[in-house]
Amino acid sequence: MGQPAADALAEAPPRFDRAHLGPKGAALFSEQVMEGLIKLKPELASARTLAP
Repeated sequence: MGQPAADALAEAPPRFDRAHLGPKGAALFSEQVMEGLIKLKPELASARTLAP
């Protein structure tokens, strides 16, 4: 992932910065966390409530 793609995951203007996630970044990383948790604890799969 290059800088332009990473910037698309950051907080949107006018508050743009590279240290905080915007909605796209939050969705991407929360999905990755959920997938990892389900691998560790399959019973958590039923807790998934949001579609990507």
